[in-house]
Amino acid sequence: MVTRGGQTLAEVAVGHLSYQAGAAEVSLTTRFDLASLTKVCATLPALVELVDSGRMDLDDLVAGWLPEFAGPHKAGVRIRDLAAHVAGLPAWVPFYKYKAHVGKAAVLQAAAAQPLEARPLERFLYSDLGAIILMGVVERASGVPMDEFLGQRVYPRLGVRAVFARSGAPILAAPTEDDPWRGRVVRGEAHDENAYAMGGVSGHAGLFGTAEDVARIGNAFLGGGAGVWRASTVQAMVRRQALVPGSSRAVLWDTFEAGGSGGARLSKVAFGHTGFTGTSVWCDPARDLCMVLLTNRVHPSRANHKIRATRRAFCDLVVDALESR
Repeated sequence: MVTRGGQTLAEVAVGHLSYQAGAAEVSLTTRFDLASLTKVCATLPALVELVDSGRMDLDDLVAGWLPEFAGPHKAGVRIRDLAAHVAGLPAWVPFYKYKAHVGKAAVLQAAAAQPLEARPLERFLYSDLGAIILMGVVERASGVPMDEFLGQRVYPRLGVRAVFARSGAPILAAPTEDDPWRGRVVRGEAHDENAYAMGGVSGHAGLFGTAEDVARIGNAFLGGGAGVWRASTVQAMVRRQALVPGSSRAVLWDTFEAGGSGGARLSKVAFGHTGFTGTSVWCDPARDLCMVLLTNRVHPSRANHKIRATRRAFCDLVVDALESR
């Protein structure tokens, strides 16, 4: 899906979905496992809502909201540091492999207790654990589970219908991997193993949505809050943080660097994100442009990496088409 100025320029559904139960055509209403787009389509909107309403600040200490976040060098870590991936947390830990870490509360506790891999503000280290902990912060600040907070307070005002799928209660969605751990094709439940072990709701993965859902969220950040949030709050989220040398990260968003998933043609103020299952969104304020690409590239195996070139080509083709008008 491609939008400009909040208006749809193009929306195309290509291909078919195959899985053990049969096959179906892809449509514009097909829900996809958004994987790490959950970070910018769920965790970030929840944070924006809390910051915009004055209930928290990005410079609040994480431990002030989540006392379990304790250990060497953690006392001074801010929410901003987690969101920019500079808190020093490990990229990933296979919590799902340990029976003691089944359930959202158990995984959150384990993530909060995990020793740092680097000192805070020492280097950029993309971390799923940071987004899991941010979910915990959101829930402490809002007083309700994050999916409820989004469903009651945030998504209705954005016109978004994205949902989390509970583990064991699959929804209708594009299939993902023929997963050796689960021994079946995963469809309508979180592909990410840690998110699945958490019951399907996490800050790092687990959200399902359509291209329109993702575009509505992208346009809210492009459009100065879309009348839902203050423009100053939103602009602070999409601005490169520059907390460590060489990092391109804003608040959970990434920012544009030529040759990355946004291709070569976007402006220096563009921001976006990708998801492991084959999803991506890029927004360019200089063009008032939002580009959403949803695929299930891990079906039937995550060994397929052709999506990397496809993402770049998609963004470049869109910009070329607009500039040739």
